[in-house]
Amino acid sequence: RHHNLTKGTGNNYDLNLDFTKTFRKPGEELVLSAGYAYGINDNFQSLLSDIYAVNGQIVQKNPAILDNENNNRNHYYNVKADFTLPIGQTGKVEAGYRSQIRLDYRDQLSYNFSDTTGYTPNYPFTSTYNSKNQIHALYFNYSNQIKNFNYQIGLRGEAASQTATVNGYDPGNMKYSTPIKVTNNRIYPGITLGEKFSSEQYLQFSYSRRVTRPTMRNLNPLVDISDPVNYDTGNPNLLPEDIHLFELGYTKHWKAVTLTSGLYHRRTNDLIRHVETDPVNGVITTISQNIPHAYTTGLEFIGRFNLVKGWDFTANANIYQNKTEAAPQYGIDQSSGLSWNTNITNNISVGRSLSVQVRADYHAPDKTAPDSNHAIYGIDAGAKLNILHNNASLTLNGRDIFNTRKWGFLRESNAVLLDFERRTTSARASFTFTYRFGASIFKSKKIEHSSELNEG
Repeated sequence: RHHNLTKGTGNNYDLNLDFTKTFRKPGEELVLSAGYAYGINDNFQSLLSDIYAVNGQIVQKNPAILDNENNNRNHYYNVKADFTLPIGQTGKVEAGYRSQIRLDYRDQLSYNFSDTTGYTPNYPFTSTYNSKNQIHALYFNYSNQIKNFNYQIGLRGEAASQTATVNGYDPGNMKYSTPIKVTNNRIYPGITLGEKFSSEQYLQFSYSRRVTRPTMRNLNPLVDISDPVNYDTGNPNLLPEDIHLFELGYTKHWKAVTLTSGLYHRRTNDLIRHVETDPVNGVITTISQNIPHAYTTGLEFIGRFNLVKGWDFTANANIYQNKTEAAPQYGIDQSSGLSWNTNITNNISVGRSLSVQVRADYHAPDKTAPDSNHAIYGIDAGAKLNILHNNASLTLNGRDIFNTRKWGFLRESNAVLLDFERRTTSARASFTFTYRFGASIFKSKKIEHSSELNEG
């Protein structure tokens, strides 16, 4: 039995500067942007563990106490330039440059506590991780239309790298320092072809190469020991996921109904998954690793219905087949499975002042080695009331209003059988009052941090 007490503080700020230059030619535009953000997050964690025998009798007279201090500092830099040039009646060229840099400074200080010796350093879990992630990219897109046929061709070249240093202690409590460098230079093409057969029918095919980058949790090698039988750590040597996506879509319009259907196939190289190591002294460690290949093939339907005045809804259904190749080095066998998900969003207008939205979703169990994910389902709802001659509004939003959403999976490998379930948040609601004084002068713009740009 163990108890965790965590206390944390943090703050952040960001700055952004934008410049836009328009030219005489309509649609020709140059946009420059630079951003900086800084964040601090400090946590103190006290872990108390009691050990019991099978019969319920306590084995350890005094509980073991372990204290952790985690201090994190993050810097984000973002620079970008975008140029748009119309060509002819329907053509357009878009070109640009992106540069994102993220600096992370993380350290963990770990101590054991006892009544006899007081606080003593716990060297195996005391370490620091300093990293620099940077992405520099150039892109070019060209789009045009020939009668009812339209096309877009794009290309992005990207130079990405991570340099880092991990400092810690070996099993003999001797200091070590490990340098890390991971580079990833790739070309990402994309093409979209579309044919409009009439005002009611449209067919489109697309291919794109994309990237999904590891999160900081995936990369951070500092060991999370809050679960005394399952430690969690990141892997700074991870490669980003390399994704090839093929899509074929068809759209049909009627007076009150729009139906979109799509067939897709996705191949993912270097799939990032959480893997358990063999137990050591009764403790397993979960670490992020790259799995060679995974495939998803599916069929999706989206229907938009406006059958009754004051009520419209959108329904989505998706059925797909997952296949993950074996990774014998991690004790993972090949796996495959058929699954599906669906959601429906209802929008209801009551007069001119009141609008209500209700959304329900369901995701059936699926399989992506080494996990068999449990079903997830829930309902969200919200209402908005315009008042004071539409100059103000009252908004009530409810998330997971029946408290049913929970994330769970069964993870199997040669060494581990893990049945896991977590409910991160319960049913919750928010109430907002908004008053509009006049036209908006300043518009909020999100800074593109390197950690947030997961897809190319």
